[in-house]
Amino acid sequence: MHNPPPPQKPELPIWIWALIGSGGTLLLFLAGYGIWSLTTSKSPETSSIAIASSATQKSEDTNPLFQIQQNENYGFVDKNGKVIIPPQFKRVGYFNSWKANNFPEGLMSVSMDNIGKWGFIDKTGKFVIEPKFAYALNFSDGLAFVAIENLRSPGFIDKTGEVVIRLNEDISADPYFDEGFAAIEGKDGVRYIDKSGKSVFDRKFDAAGEFSEGLAPVLVDGKVGYIDRNGKIAITPQYKARKVFSPISFSEGLAAVEVNGKWGYIDKNGRMVINPQFDFANLFSEGLAAVQVNGKWGYIDKTGGIVISPRFANGFLFSRFSEGLASVQFDNGKYGFIDKTGATVVPPKFDNSSPFNNGVAFVQVFPESGSRSGAKSGIIDKTGKYIWEPTR
Repeated sequence: MHNPPPPQKPELPIWIWALIGSGGTLLLFLAGYGIWSLTTSKSPETSSIAIASSATQKSEDTNPLFQIQQNENYGFVDKNGKVIIPPQFKRVGYFNSWKANNFPEGLMSVSMDNIGKWGFIDKTGKFVIEPKFAYALNFSDGLAFVAIENLRSPGFIDKTGEVVIRLNEDISADPYFDEGFAAIEGKDGVRYIDKSGKSVFDRKFDAAGEFSEGLAPVLVDGKVGYIDRNGKIAITPQYKARKVFSPISFSEGLAAVEVNGKWGYIDKNGRMVINPQFDFANLFSEGLAAVQVNGKWGYIDKTGGIVISPRFANGFLFSRFSEGLASVQFDNGKYGFIDKTGATVVPPKFDNSSPFNNGVAFVQVFPESGSRSGAKSGIIDKTGKYIWEPTR
């Protein structure tokens, strides 16, 4: 019997590729949809390993604002498309840039020009932390990662703008706190710190992810396992570490793992509850997970049963169900939205799309030439109607 072909690498949406740096490092943090990545240089076999989180932080914001871009400046509108903060910023914190609510914990990191300092605004557009940092991510778990004086002086600030943690090392990936810990990647491995800045667990890992549902994925001797909040190995490292984007953190009690070239799901005890049988598999969200079978993507439930037949061209992490809908790529190459029966709710007419959050989703449309450099971004409601027409 011949070996099956390797699973196709999911095509990354433009806003991900736009953030890929030299050497293939994926410089993207989307906490609202549970995505993070890091690069480790331990060996060619495990270099560029990326780990995705399951943190599906649903916003309870009753007055969410959404990011827009107009004349190459960023601003924010409300759920009706009314401009609340006029486009005036050249850069915004990409930590949550593709989450519908762009003000995690009430603040947003912005820069007024391409070479200027970063600060934080509130929902009125007023600076509550003055622009004084060389770089800044958005807040998570009460702290925000910043480059203090320059890019070689990393640390964390609180919501008053006070530096509460200084990292006295060169780091390779932007960290953030989740469940009280942050993974700090240096030249000789990844260590965890607590919110006082103290190193915990008394060891480093070849690669490591943030905590989700009390466990964090770690790379030990080329294999992926899981540690608990005490730093103890909870699930023995035994799973393959791929060079492609891998959704291996826990979500809704399960994590996708690869065994002998096929993907299945384990529970928090390390028990295989859905046998490895898929070419690729993604995180569970709202009871369903996207899986790849023979080059096509469909959805399974927590028993492993197919509930939406594999027929879509892409099942990347943005295809997770959120607010009852999932963004999927159809055979025409365009993205639309389906419900949990697999029925098309929003026809495929977008070149990229994000999951819904707070009742809206971000979409992109390319010019007729197909050039991604001319892509325009808009915002739609659940009927597919624009609340903000595509602009750039």
